[in-house]
Amino acid sequence: MKKNIITAASIIVLAFTACSQSANSAEKSTEGQIYKVADSSRDECLAAPERAAFNTRVLQTELMEAALSCSEHEKYNSFVKKYKKQLMEASKNLQAYFKKVYGPLADAEMNRFVTKMANDTSEVNFTKQKNGYCVYADDKFDKLKNVKPEDLSKFVVTEHFEVTYKTPGCKEAK
Repeated sequence: MKKNIITAASIIVLAFTACSQSANSAEKSTEGQIYKVADSSRDECLAAPERAAFNTRVLQTELMEAALSCSEHEKYNSFVKKYKKQLMEASKNLQAYFKKVYGPLADAEMNRFVTKMANDTSEVNFTKQKNGYCVYADDKFDKLKNVKPEDLSKFVVTEHFEVTYKTPGCKEAK
């Protein structure tokens, strides 16, 4: 049972990747576009639920990397169980944002975003020489012990993340 949630999460990431590769090649593509999210509190184009959705995805990705690389399966599974409703709501808000910004390309662009975030998180883990990342992730898990499910969105908009992304659809701050 412990590995079922990790396996399910891995399947979802693979499904997102497969969907993005099957997107119609005749449609406009933003391949090579750099996405950044962290500190999206400065992105004035995001409504509060959108900002929380992006940062929730960043948090979930960082903790999934910890589960896979730092053997934190139990902690990750507890996170998913505790915040299941909030994770699903954030996912709906993220999908709605990508639909608003990219229209018919929303699925492909969200899949590209999620895949790039997962890859970048893995790279951060590698550059922190694993142990440093595991300590960082363990700190996140510890902080979450005191966060009620209904307060997750408040937590994610004030929390620092190792992986940073430019929010798709937001203009550069000058």
